[in-house]
Amino acid sequence: MGVLALASPARAQGAASPAPFGPGAAVEVVSEGKPVNVFVARLAPGAALPPSDSDFVKVGKTPLTLQLPPGSYRIEVEGVEISNEAMLIEMRSDPRRIKVRTGSEGLATTGTLFMGLGILGVVGATAILASGSKAPSGLDKAGVLIPMYAAGAVCFGGGLAMSMVGSSKLEADPPAPPERPRGAWLGVRGTF
Repeated sequence: MGVLALASPARAQGAASPAPFGPGAAVEVVSEGKPVNVFVARLAPGAALPPSDSDFVKVGKTPLTLQLPPGSYRIEVEGVEISNEAMLIEMRSDPRRIKVRTGSEGLATTGTLFMGLGILGVVGATAILASGSKAPSGLDKAGVLIPMYAAGAVCFGGGLAMSMVGSSKLEADPPAPPERPRGAWLGVRGTF
């Protein structure tokens, strides 16, 4: 089954690709699900802190192609009822392609809540076990703790699966491998 390529309205009309940080290599961003908004921030060399919200430039909605000069960038995607996702990308002179697999924000949020319930169940069971309280002789402590541990593990596992399925994913085609210098042989470099 073939893949249908759709052109963005800007490309269909012959307009130039957006270049928020100046001309550079083409970066194509496509979405497998619903269209998403694409935001880009340029990272300062050696910056320890992530970019602030004011550093991001809204480029447009997928599918789109933009230009980025060499450097480091953070690309974020977001949309209605879609879980937000971000990735770091190092640009050189080669074109890149980023594929967005959209996920459900509601499913990811529900998964996170179930993971929290699972953790609470395990922590609660551990607290009961460690408390060393003198329970009435008719109370079977193991009969309470085993179901609590099991329910906590099931809730956490189910929540983790829902969170993973509901999250969006960004995948970048790998850049071309760096060129080998001429005359490289056994670690000795020279130009002949």
